[in-house]
Amino acid sequence: MKRYTTSFLFLAVTLLAACYGAHRDHGESLADAGDVDGPLTCGMQTCNEVPAATCLAQDTLRTFSATCSNTGCSYPSTDTACGAAGCCGDHCCVLVPSNSDAVGVLDTTGLVIAPPSGTFNTDTGCVATSALGACSVVPRAGLPDACVCRMDELTIGSLKVTGNRALVIMAARSVDITTLLDVSADISTGGPGATRMYATTAAGSTGGAGGSYQTRGGGGGTGTASAATYGDPTLIPLLGGMRGQASITGGGGGGAVQITAGIRIGVTGKINAGGGGGQGGGNTWSSSGADGGGSGGAILLEAPSITITGGLLANGGGGGGGGGTGAWGGNGANAVMIGGSGGTGRGGAGCPLYGYVSGGYGGDGADRVSIAQSGGANAYDARCIGAAAFVGGGGGGGGVGRIRINTMTGCQCGGTVSPDATFGAVSVR
Repeated sequence: MKRYTTSFLFLAVTLLAACYGAHRDHGESLADAGDVDGPLTCGMQTCNEVPAATCLAQDTLRTFSATCSNTGCSYPSTDTACGAAGCCGDHCCVLVPSNSDAVGVLDTTGLVIAPPSGTFNTDTGCVATSALGACSVVPRAGLPDACVCRMDELTIGSLKVTGNRALVIMAARSVDITTLLDVSADISTGGPGATRMYATTAAGSTGGAGGSYQTRGGGGGTGTASAATYGDPTLIPLLGGMRGQASITGGGGGGAVQITAGIRIGVTGKINAGGGGGQGGGNTWSSSGADGGGSGGAILLEAPSITITGGLLANGGGGGGGGGTGAWGGNGANAVMIGGSGGTGRGGAGCPLYGYVSGGYGGDGADRVSIAQSGGANAYDARCIGAAAFVGGGGGGGGVGRIRINTMTGCQCGGTVSPDATFGAVSVR
């Protein structure tokens, strides 16, 4: 009985193996058959000559698989559209964002955000369920943290961004700016990510120098030199603008924003990263010097396709006007379409007997066609009866920031871009 059972089991296993082999011989692939450890076998033939994947065109990938046919092994092909990033040899390209060592890669989130308007604070609003999608705080070695926000598609209406962290937008597909994305400074309040400042303040009645970035700020009213330029044209790393030298607080530097999209970016509105105007000087001689204007900040855009019909702006803020006898000087203007104009100095202070003390005007901020202007000198006349007449030094205007555009096919750039952008290619792997 035992011998009969063993013979029966041997016969059953043999028949099953034969059926399985015959079934594999009639067109079933390796994966369908459940054998994932080795090449497909068609009868006595091993299907181990699968052609390598290859790019048919710039945006199409052809891959091959092994199957069994009536004549043995067959290697049918499948064509896949790679999308905007294109085909890279044997795989579809993947876009590599600038500053990816800190901010990471593009991820599909399923989020379509349209349109956030109002305000967004990169310090308090950088959370997983924010108005700008899935946001998180990303530390950066030796630099201020960044707020990185991810979504698939984003349309921004009119949005003012504040806070100390630079803003990084990572969209798997597209970003549209229809009205205004504002990361600019406002007088002494810097834009998001603008942390650089002068190590020393301007003394008393002298007037502070303007903040520098791509270009130098204007000098302070008594010839105080502005800081050296800094940063890289690629905006790696992403840095905000520089605060103007302070007699009081200094005009804030423009903020920093990076927008990376997997397919396209369109700007029909404006992105403003302008510097803030310097505050005017006080009404005593020891406090009459004005603040320097802040420099423009940073705008980094990258996608396979970019169209600009609105504006990209990173101009310098105007220096404050020197204060004078009995009154404060005027504030410099924040930068918008052009560099901010300098504040009005307290010219005209003095006494009729000896004439008027003049000067102390604020320097204009820089833009695409103009360099930052220095502030007017301070002046003092002790001959007036009863009280001396004086005007403090004006603050220098802020320098321009940086604008970078990375594409695959070249930017369709109309509108207003100030300062001039530098251009590069989107990085893919």
